[in-house]
Parts: sequence; structure tokens; C-alpha cells
Amino acid sequence: MRRLAFVLTLILLPAAAFAHDLRLERMDGDLVLLYGHDAAEPGYALADVDTLLRWDLEGRPLPAAVGDSLPVRLAGGGAASYARIRAGYWTRTLSGMRNRPKDEVERPLGSRLVYQAVKRLDAWSEALAAPLTVNLELVPLDDPFALSAGDTLRLAVMRGGRPVADALLSYGGKRHGLSGPDGHLAVRLEQAGPTLLLVRLLTPLDSVKADEQEDVSGLMFDLPAAKAARP
Repeated sequence: MRRLAFVLTLILLPAAAFAHDLRLERMDGDLVLLYGHDAAEPGYALADVDTLLRWDLEGRPLPAAVGDSLPVRLAGGGAASYARIRAGYWTRTLSGMRNRPKDEVERPLGSRLVYQAVKRLDAWSEALAAPLTVNLELVPLDDPFALSAGDTLRLAVMRGGRPVADALLSYGGKRHGLSGPDGHLAVRLEQAGPTLLLVRLLTPLDSVKADEQEDVSGLMFDLPAAKAARP
């Protein structure tokens, strides 16, 4: 019943931020942080960027700075990159969703503080089969670049170094189930090319501004058209 109630909560109280996905897109050799579907509009302010990180193949940190212009860019290489933004308070009212905390609107029906994160993989090593941050994170347990369309990718949902149960996975606009008690789940990859997997988790808050914190965390990579040849 608890898992059913969790899914119903996601369906009945949709966050406005669900309409947008945070992405790290490759442009002119750099990684560019975008939020939404219009590449000409970043969709966030510099002050919204909570975290910006990058690692090499051994999982060692590389320099990463938000800078002072939009959109935020990461120049140069790296095996993995990560960004998180604070998408703000979203409150449901009789007239629709408002981007305000619940104590600043009349007759709130429910409110969330939303964080969106994305991790992009551009290379693979076993060091990347572990969480790289303390935030909600989707961790691949297999090398995604050794897979192709039709293969299954095993994943773990982690936060603070611990597995997270009941996180909802979505892919291609469809829900693909909840993580188990060990944080594990799996998804069949449907199409080659840019791939974005998302997990969402709600955590109750004791606050006058929001009832819950919603964390949305993405995993991006380019799925090969064919499996890489093994040496």
C-alpha cells in the first residue's frame, strides 16, 4: 500500500517542473547546462545552480566553475559531469500551479521544494559504477557504452551513499517502476543516440513553505548504434 500511495501522490500532485528536464548538452566542444526545451533560453538563473562537478575516468575531481554568464558551460573533457539546480517552490492552487511557497499563496492544495540534477557520462570505467555525489543519483551498474538498443541496463538509486527504495524511474516519457529495497532497478533501452533516464523521489518536509521536497535526478549518455567490439 505504501508504494501505491507513493505513485498516486506523484500522479495527483504533478510538479510544474516535470515539464522540463535538466540536461548537459554538447555544443561546440563544451558541455552546456540547459533546463527546458529551448536551447536559446537556459531556463534558470546563475543563483539557481546549486552544484557543478566533473570527474576523470578514475573518478577524480576536475575543475568546474559556474562562471558569470548564461548558459553555464563546462569547457574541455571529462568522463562524467554533474549539475544540480534549485527549481524553487511549486504550489498547487485552485487556479493551477504557482512558483511560490505555500505560505505566500491563498488556499494552497499542496506544495513542493524542487531540485533537479543531471549526471552525464562521456566515457566509462568501474570507478563510475558508484555514486559520485551525496545527492539523489542514478548510478549505472553496467557500462552503457557496451550496450545497444534492446539491451537492459542495470541501475542503482543512491543518496548519501545509501540505496534509495521507492524512487520512480521514467524513460522516454513513460514510467518504468520503482527502485527496490536495495535501490536497484533495470530498464530496457529502446533507441540509440542521446539517452536520458530520470528518477524522482519525494521526502516529507516539516515547513510552512512546502509539504515535500522533490528530487529529480537524471542520467545522460549516448547509447551506441551497435555494441562496442570487445578486445
